[in-house]
Amino acid sequence: MNFSNCIKYSNNVNYSPNGNYLAIAKGNNLLIYESNQMKNLFKYSFTSQITQIEFSQDSSFILIGLYKLGQCEVKSLLDENWKCTINESLFGISNSIWTPDNSKILCFSNCNVKLSIWSLTEECQAQYISLPKFSDKGYSFSSNGHFFALAERKEIKDYIGVYYIADFSLMSHFNINTVDVQDIVWSKDNTSIIASDCPLECKILVYS
Repeated sequence: MNFSNCIKYSNNVNYSPNGNYLAIAKGNNLLIYESNQMKNLFKYSFTSQITQIEFSQDSSFILIGLYKLGQCEVKSLLDENWKCTINESLFGISNSIWTPDNSKILCFSNCNVKLSIWSLTEECQAQYISLPKFSDKGYSFSSNGHFFALAERKEIKDYIGVYYIADFSLMSHFNINTVDVQDIVWSKDNTSIIASDCPLECKILVYS
């Protein structure tokens, strides 16, 4: 068995979905290696500590969260000169995720004020969804990649919004009979959304 040299890292390590790349955050620096031979392919330096790194589903892009600055940087692994900067300095960013089609990035603001939808393929302003309930759960993509369900908290009530991923148009928005919804998930056949209530209620609800 062969081992590579030891590589120091500070807070984040992530493999690309295709297994070809390994990204390692070290303070303000991001190192991207070819995973088989551990050959260093890219090195990027930033003005703030890296909070999050996340590959796109097709492994062609990587998202770098610089949340102390309220920013995300996106780099291409196929075109070294391509980059994108997302700036959310007013409300900050607590978490960012890719859409399944790799064309958009969703940024959850601090204190769950809003969810911002940024397109990497169209030159347009961001779209916004107000008051997502969580930033690290309470959302789910349908397995066919067409729809996004989001748990929202408005007027002391739980809601679910269903959005069409192509343009994030609202398809459905409804109140759910939960005291304090904890998470939601699509069924495997994409016909229903399952919501789990708080442990005190011990209740699972299915919405068709």
